[in-house]
Amino acid sequence: MQGFGYSYAFQTDPTAIMIIGFLLTVCIYLLMAIGLAIYVPELFPTQFADAR
Repeated sequence: MQGFGYSYAFQTDPTAIMIIGFLLTVCIYLLMAIGLAIYVPELFPTQFADAR
């Protein structure tokens, strides 16, 4: 992801800007989705998490 951000900053070709920007956005979206999926179970007390 750092490589996408670094290379995005130095692009001059519009096509490369769109492609690298899209890949950077996908990486950031996946990072946020995974982080949210890990954090949500921590919002509820253990008694609710173990109730089956």
